[in-house]
Amino acid sequence: MAREKSPLAAPDCVVAALGVAAFFCASAQAQDTNGSYSDALSEAVGRLESGEHPLARAALARALAVDRNEICGLLAVAALALHTGDARRAESALRQAREQEPENPLTALGLAQARLLLNDRQGAAGFASSDPNLALYVRLLAGDKQVATELGSVTEKEPDPLRLQLAGMSALRAGDDPRGVALLTALLARPEWRACEESRALTLPFVERRMAEGGAAAVEPLSLPEAPANTPTLRGQATLTAGTVPPGTALVTYRVPGNYSATVNSAPYVTSWNTTRLANGLYTLIVTACNSQGEPLNETRRLVRIANGNPSPAHEARVSPELRAALEPRLRALLTPQPSRKAAHYALAEAAVRQKDSAAALAHIESVVAIDPQFRSAYASLKEYNKKYVGIGNGYWRGQTPEKLIALTLDDGPNPLKYRTPAMLDMLRNLNVKVTFFVVGARAEANPDLIRRMDDEGHEIANHSYTHPNLTYLTPDAVRKELCRTSVVVRDITGKRPRFYRPPGGNFNGAIADAASALGMHGAYWTVDGFKFEYAPFRPEDLTDFVLKKVKPGTILLLHNAPDNTILALPEIVKSLRAQGYEFVTMTELVHRSKAATPTKL
Repeated sequence: MAREKSPLAAPDCVVAALGVAAFFCASAQAQDTNGSYSDALSEAVGRLESGEHPLARAALARALAVDRNEICGLLAVAALALHTGDARRAESALRQAREQEPENPLTALGLAQARLLLNDRQGAAGFASSDPNLALYVRLLAGDKQVATELGSVTEKEPDPLRLQLAGMSALRAGDDPRGVALLTALLARPEWRACEESRALTLPFVERRMAEGGAAAVEPLSLPEAPANTPTLRGQATLTAGTVPPGTALVTYRVPGNYSATVNSAPYVTSWNTTRLANGLYTLIVTACNSQGEPLNETRRLVRIANGNPSPAHEARVSPELRAALEPRLRALLTPQPSRKAAHYALAEAAVRQKDSAAALAHIESVVAIDPQFRSAYASLKEYNKKYVGIGNGYWRGQTPEKLIALTLDDGPNPLKYRTPAMLDMLRNLNVKVTFFVVGARAEANPDLIRRMDDEGHEIANHSYTHPNLTYLTPDAVRKELCRTSVVVRDITGKRPRFYRPPGGNFNGAIADAASALGMHGAYWTVDGFKFEYAPFRPEDLTDFVLKKVKPGTILLLHNAPDNTILALPEIVKSLRAQGYEFVTMTELVHRSKAATPTKL
């Protein structure tokens, strides 16, 4: 606010005049910022719903710059913190919201989850009555087998997925495997629950030492004021004093950014603040002493709490009743915990082991590792199984054979454009050539019909990671997820597990090779890489000439799925190599008809 120069000399008159000036300034600021606040809050809620947590955080930061005490904003901050596993910041926002509206059930719902994130079951129990599912979950973690009885009427058609999972998990813990397996299988069979990915909201993994976890990646924390025990509480018409000021002070300004501003230009620099015009909550009061030119001499920041008996209309101006009515059910959904896919798969794996169904146990453990390799003993179990039944993975650069065998391998894809993967498949069928497709898991998941067609037409499907990253830049767990999730996608579509993987760009190291081996896969690299000639300015004839000059018995030929040059050159490549006596085989057949594998060179 621009500094007002009051002509009134008496200190009490100065205080009164500037108090009025501060009121008009605060009102004008509120009018200017209400639209920006509601817009930023609405955007933040939408971003949270779509799982875009970094963008939600940015929108909430804009909202908090206007108002750090409005309850819908605080609940949105709490949802962001819970989703990202930040229990302490969630609690801070929820306790501030509770000061605004002590009876609001969403604050208790959020506080119960914050306590679960901290593995405080007893603390969570104190708030869990706000949600029947949470109350049952806390009791189940405590070993209460009565939960299974109370959920005995839940069927496979239960519309609430968390209640369905609670019923299934409690049945298993009560020893009723048939019922528990049926309910959890029904949950995972729902289209929205088939993906090997947890919700980005807070999930309940049904583990005593890990009672809840955020599904979203951490974001930079939002700054909310933490009130120490000696924080002054202001009510009604509060008197503000600057205390001791430095020599040369000519005026003192009092500011609560976006809410209040006043300037006093004569000692003892006292003013009055009508706190009833602001909502209850915590505010940072900035007191600045300036010289006669308005230059700051020093500045102090004081955290104060406003606590008036009657609710302030200020926040109704920030968030209209209509907007609040629209936001509250969305905030409830964001603050509602979600079931855990990995917990369901792990429980089904344990049940399959009890039933001596090793195939089902393996499938469920693979799904757990695809979601979270660190969950319980899933990765160790899968590694042990594959070491015992599949063996140690090797790396193949070529087949060790005098036979004129060539493994044609096609990376990337599937690409659903008719002149890409469909055209490639048409051409291969016409040529009667079987190849090995190294597919990207996310693309396979989005195009299951093309994967089925590859399998139906006799091609081998191998693993080229889920998102095609440089695997050497990833953590070990991220590598395991990239590879295992792709294998699970292919398995769920075709019923067959990939037995070969190729790291994108050929970038690999010992840790990546070990992860692939633990997942039951061998590395498939290449003898001849035609990538350079698959694209302009080179012609299809250039690719053909390059391949024909390089091929030897046992060659693993790396091409892609499916540039124009590749589709146009392959008929001539196949015709010419067959004329030389070469046979096209899949990776599996090449290995089976070869001698010992060529060692992988790291």
